[in-house]
Amino acid sequence: MPQVQQRNNLPVYASIIAVTFLVYVRSLSFDMVYFDDHVWIIDYHYYMNNVSNALRLFQNPDLISGVFYRPILNLSFMLNAVMHGT
Repeated sequence: MPQVQQRNNLPVYASIIAVTFLVYVRSLSFDMVYFDDHVWIIDYHYYMNNVSNALRLFQNPDLISGVFYRPILNLSFMLNAVMHGT
C-alpha cells in the first residue's frame, strides 16, 4: 500500500481566519443598522418577548407588511428576545 503524505493545512486555515477577522473587525464597533428588522427587534419587543406568539409566526405573513412570509427569521428574533431580552 502506498504511503500517503499528510499535509499541514494549519497555515491555510489560519490565513482564512485571519483575513476574515481583518475584513469584519471594523464592524464590531458599529451600531445597529435601522433598515427593516429594527421594527421587529425594537418596536415589536412586546410581541417577540411572548413565546405564546410563536405559532402565529407560522400561521400569518409578516405582521408589519403582510407581504413577507419568513417565520424562521422571526422565530430567531423571538428566541433572541426571550433569551437575551432584546
